[in-house]
Amino acid sequence: MRIMYITFDDIHSNFAWSVHIREVAERLHKRGHSVLLVGPNIRDDSIKVFTKSIPVSSNKLVKVLQYFITSGYHFLSAIINFKPHIIYCRGVHFTLTPILSAIILGKPFIVEINGLLEDTLKNRLVRYIFISVQKVYLVLASRIITVSDLLKEGLCKRYNINSNKVYVIPNGADCEKFMPMNKMAARRKLNLPNVMTILFVGSFYRHHGLALLLDSAYAVRNSIPDVRFILVGDGLVRNEIELMVADKGLGDIFTFTGERPHSEIPLWISAADVCVCILISDYSRYYGFSIVKLYEYMASGRPVIAASNMKEIAEFIETHNIGLVESLNKDKERNIRGFSDKLIKLLQDEELREQLGQNGRRLALDKFNWDRAAADVEKVLADIMKC
Repeated sequence: MRIMYITFDDIHSNFAWSVHIREVAERLHKRGHSVLLVGPNIRDDSIKVFTKSIPVSSNKLVKVLQYFITSGYHFLSAIINFKPHIIYCRGVHFTLTPILSAIILGKPFIVEINGLLEDTLKNRLVRYIFISVQKVYLVLASRIITVSDLLKEGLCKRYNINSNKVYVIPNGADCEKFMPMNKMAARRKLNLPNVMTILFVGSFYRHHGLALLLDSAYAVRNSIPDVRFILVGDGLVRNEIELMVADKGLGDIFTFTGERPHSEIPLWISAADVCVCILISDYSRYYGFSIVKLYEYMASGRPVIAASNMKEIAEFIETHNIGLVESLNKDKERNIRGFSDKLIKLLQDEELREQLGQNGRRLALDKFNWDRAAADVEKVLADIMKC
């Protein structure tokens, strides 16, 4: 099958969406399909599939304007030259050129939606334009793929979409790159001290709730003086978090690594005793979740300590017994006390950590990996080709 995979995102970043794009495209290729990845500023040597790069500016506003002006030409020429059987578009970014190109040339069109981006847009006009464009995609698409049942429900209700054409395919992890490794060996390679280590990997955004981790650190240090918190990544609130660490006098137990190559993340996870996943959603309850770092923690055989105001995360972790979770509410002191108690409990119980880590590894191998995701995408594509 010849698949044209369109993305508006930078596939060279370490963000979860970039990992998703690379993994799915390459695994579809490994399954015998011919894949053309079309997107902004793609380097030919960066991924093991055919590519077509659309030159765009790094400036967000200019980038959007460039897509409006030039993307139609690039998409049409790619379709004509590559002759795909199916066009697969990841996300919606204010332009109708991908789906219009597919309609003009009579190609089946799939759109993948990974979140309710419109809920994050503050400007009313911008939000109205985005919703209008997204509705066109959702109504005209042959099939829709999303990452959670809750997000599927939200899309169907909000846009009056027939649920039969919406498929749920969760994210995953590369279980060959992310696998249980010797903790001491990982620490030696990273020049880390051999102490109890709590790890966070991800983008520094407010919804990742890192302030809760900082507030909980006092109680953890009082119970386990030889503890170390390692935060891997970068983002909008990193400077704010670093200042909070300094103001709270926690600089001796916190390490900020900055952004690291995704290929290096398995080492950091392997060096940890416990891995942190916090998600605080201020958006629609239909946002759902399918967190790549959570699946990578699981694949690496490390127990998860989580906190969220989304009941779906608590249900997932408790049902599969892969970690401990604190369900957050508006009582800040209760949240801090509950989260720190669970951190301490997990750090002090090696047998529990081992069992939870093994459960996570088995679950990742069974259900939450990129091979499974690509196979599920393949089934949706094959279903369209039968029509």
